[in-house]
Amino acid sequence: MLLVFPVLMGVLFGIVELSLLISSYNTMKLASADGARLYARGSTDTAAAAAVAAVLLENDAKTFGGSATATSLSTDVTVQVTSELSAAGNLACVTISMPMEKATPDLLGVIGFTLEGRTLVSRTCMLFE
Repeated sequence: MLLVFPVLMGVLFGIVELSLLISSYNTMKLASADGARLYARGSTDTAAAAAVAAVLLENDAKTFGGSATATSLSTDVTVQVTSELSAAGNLACVTISMPMEKATPDLLGVIGFTLEGRTLVSRTCMLFE
Protein backbone atom coordinates (compact mmCIF):
# COMPACT_ATOMS: atom_id res chain seq x y z
CA MET A 1 0.00 0.00 0.00
CA LEU A 2 2.84 2.35 0.80
CA LEU A 3 4.35 1.89 -2.65
CA VAL A 4 1.08 2.54 -4.50
CA PHE A 5 0.50 6.05 -3.08
CA PRO A 6 3.48 7.79 -4.81
CA VAL A 7 2.57 6.18 -8.12
CA LEU A 8 -1.06 7.29 -7.79
CA MET A 9 0.02 10.84 -6.90
CA GLY A 10 2.31 10.92 -9.94
CA VAL A 11 -0.54 9.81 -12.19
CA LEU A 12 -2.90 12.36 -10.64
CA PHE A 13 -0.40 15.23 -11.02
CA GLY A 14 0.27 14.10 -14.60
CA ILE A 15 -3.44 14.20 -15.44
CA VAL A 16 -3.80 17.69 -13.95
CA GLU A 17 -0.70 19.00 -15.74
CA LEU A 18 -1.73 17.51 -19.09
CA SER A 19 -5.27 18.89 -18.81
CA LEU A 20 -3.93 22.40 -18.14
CA LEU A 21 -1.59 22.14 -21.13
CA ILE A 22 -4.42 20.95 -23.39
CA SER A 23 -6.65 23.79 -22.19
CA SER A 24 -3.95 26.37 -22.97
CA TYR A 25 -3.25 24.78 -26.36
CA ASN A 26 -6.96 24.86 -27.28
CA THR A 27 -7.13 28.54 -26.37
CA MET A 28 -4.02 29.22 -28.47
CA LYS A 29 -5.48 27.26 -31.42
CA LEU A 30 -8.75 29.23 -31.23
CA ALA A 31 -6.85 32.53 -31.14
CA SER A 32 -4.50 31.63 -34.00
CA ALA A 33 -7.45 30.54 -36.16
CA ASP A 34 -9.29 33.82 -35.47
CA GLY A 35 -6.17 35.84 -36.27
CA ALA A 36 -5.42 33.93 -39.48
CA ARG A 37 -9.05 34.26 -40.61
CA LEU A 38 -8.99 38.00 -40.01
CA TYR A 39 -5.62 38.42 -41.78
CA ALA A 40 -6.71 36.25 -44.75
CA ARG A 41 -9.76 38.44 -45.26
CA GLY A 42 -7.60 41.53 -45.82
CA SER A 43 -6.91 42.92 -42.36
CA THR A 44 -3.47 44.24 -41.39
CA ASP A 45 -1.01 42.10 -39.48
CA THR A 46 -1.24 44.50 -36.52
CA ALA A 47 -5.02 44.14 -36.36
CA ALA A 48 -4.74 40.35 -36.61
CA ALA A 49 -2.19 40.27 -33.77
CA ALA A 50 -4.48 42.49 -31.67
CA ALA A 51 -7.39 40.11 -32.32
CA VAL A 52 -5.23 37.16 -31.24
CA ALA A 53 -4.29 38.96 -28.04
CA ALA A 54 -7.94 39.80 -27.35
CA VAL A 55 -9.02 36.16 -27.72
CA LEU A 56 -6.17 34.91 -25.52
CA LEU A 57 -6.91 37.43 -22.76
CA GLU A 58 -10.66 36.90 -22.97
CA ASN A 59 -10.31 33.15 -22.49
CA ASP A 60 -7.51 33.01 -19.93
CA ALA A 61 -6.04 36.36 -18.83
CA LYS A 62 -4.11 34.84 -15.93
CA THR A 63 -2.15 32.41 -18.12
CA PHE A 64 -1.56 34.64 -21.15
CA GLY A 65 -1.43 38.07 -19.48
CA GLY A 66 0.15 37.31 -16.12
CA SER A 67 -2.81 38.36 -13.96
CA ALA A 68 -6.55 37.92 -13.89
CA THR A 69 -7.10 41.57 -14.90
CA ALA A 70 -4.35 41.81 -17.55
CA THR A 71 -5.07 43.98 -20.59
CA SER A 72 -1.99 43.00 -22.62
CA LEU A 73 -0.11 39.78 -23.32
CA SER A 74 2.77 38.68 -21.13
CA THR A 75 6.24 39.13 -22.62
CA ASP A 76 6.64 35.33 -22.66
CA VAL A 77 3.82 34.95 -25.19
CA THR A 78 4.84 35.64 -28.82
CA VAL A 79 2.47 36.18 -31.72
CA GLN A 80 3.75 36.16 -35.32
CA VAL A 81 1.54 37.09 -38.26
CA THR A 82 3.07 36.28 -41.66
CA SER A 83 2.12 35.70 -45.26
CA GLU A 84 3.71 32.79 -47.08
CA LEU A 85 3.66 31.52 -50.64
CA SER A 86 2.82 27.85 -51.12
CA ALA A 87 1.72 25.61 -53.98
CA ALA A 88 -1.90 26.19 -52.96
CA GLY A 89 -1.54 29.99 -53.10
CA ASN A 90 -0.76 32.83 -50.75
CA LEU A 91 -1.24 31.86 -47.09
CA ALA A 92 -2.01 33.97 -44.04
CA CYS A 93 -0.28 32.33 -41.06
CA VAL A 94 -0.48 33.06 -37.35
CA THR A 95 1.91 31.40 -34.91
CA ILE A 96 1.57 31.68 -31.13
CA SER A 97 4.21 30.32 -28.77
CA MET A 98 4.79 30.37 -25.03
CA PRO A 99 6.85 28.41 -22.50
CA MET A 100 5.02 25.36 -21.14
CA GLU A 101 5.89 26.22 -17.55
CA LYS A 102 3.84 29.42 -17.98
CA ALA A 103 0.74 27.40 -18.92
CA THR A 104 0.81 25.05 -15.94
CA PRO A 105 2.62 24.59 -12.62
CA ASP A 106 5.51 22.14 -13.02
CA LEU A 107 3.92 19.42 -10.88
CA LEU A 108 6.05 16.54 -12.15
CA GLY A 109 9.36 18.38 -11.80
CA VAL A 110 10.04 16.68 -8.48
CA ILE A 111 10.23 13.27 -10.18
CA GLY A 112 12.41 14.45 -13.05
CA PHE A 113 9.84 15.28 -15.74
CA THR A 114 10.12 19.03 -16.02
CA LEU A 115 8.47 21.42 -18.46
CA GLU A 116 11.37 23.86 -18.30
CA GLY A 117 12.78 24.67 -21.72
CA ARG A 118 9.76 23.28 -23.60
CA THR A 119 7.49 25.42 -25.74
CA LEU A 120 3.79 25.21 -26.51
CA VAL A 121 3.20 26.28 -30.15
CA SER A 122 0.02 26.74 -32.17
CA ARG A 123 0.11 27.62 -35.88
CA THR A 124 -2.78 28.20 -38.26
CA CYS A 125 -2.55 29.03 -41.97
CA MET A 126 -5.43 30.01 -44.28
CA LEU A 127 -5.61 31.00 -47.94
CA PHE A 128 -5.99 34.72 -48.68
CA GLU A 129 -9.41 35.57 -50.09
